Parts: sequence; structure tokens; C-alpha cells
Amino acid sequence: MAASAACYALWVVLEPRGSQSRARAQELVHRWWPWNWSWWKPTDHRRDLVKAGALIVAEIERLDRARTEEQREIALSEENARLRTAVEGAIAWHAKHADVHDTYQMLEHDEQANRLRNAIDPNWRITLEEARGK
Repeated sequence: MAASAACYALWVVLEPRGSQSRARAQELVHRWWPWNWSWWKPTDHRRDLVKAGALIVAEIERLDRARTEEQREIALSEENARLRTAVEGAIAWHAKHADVHDTYQMLEHDEQANRLRNAIDPNWRITLEEARGK
């Protein structure tokens, strides 16, 4: 969107300055216009500046949303790490304090542990050896 905003702003600056500037503006717009050429619709200078401004605002908002999404991903990743640590700790404690049969039973049938593990990563599994630190 920033490139299209630049195209409209450039057109306003170069187009009225004569045929050489107009040819240069057309060349630059053709090079930088990011969308289908049929979407390029310059009108009058004021309207083109409004389009450029709106496209700049839209690009800023897109960047803000992307940053918010990235921050949400980081927070989710941190929460997953905390959940993983809690599940690993519970499994390790159980592995040290119960016999192998009980541990396997806990791993397979403890609904809460399964939900936590699946929330962390549906493909994630920890073996008894890993739980015991071997």
C-alpha cells in the first residue's frame, strides 16, 4: 500500500510540470504500482493526495495489526513454554514417585494432562526416560 500511496503522491508532484516530468511520472508509476494497472485511477490533485493519504493510513494500520499479531504470538509462545514446564514437572514428579505402570496410566488417561499437552503441541510427547532426565 505504501508503494501505491507513493505513486499517487508522485503523480501529483510530477504530472503537471510538463511533458518530460509527465513521462517520468508515468514511467515511475508503471514501475512501482503494486496492483493491476486497471486500478490506477488518477483524478485531480486534491483527490490523488486524499488517495495517497488514505493508502498511507491503511499501511500504518496494517503494520500495527501485524505487530499486534506478532506480540500475541510471542505471548502465546511464552504461555506454551510455561504450560510445557508445568506438564514436564508433573510428569517428572509422577515418574519419580510412582511405578512405571502408574506413570503410563497417568500419561494415557489423565484428561487434564492430555489437554495441557495438546494445548502446547498436539504432536508433543514426553517419554519416561526424558521425564527422569536420562
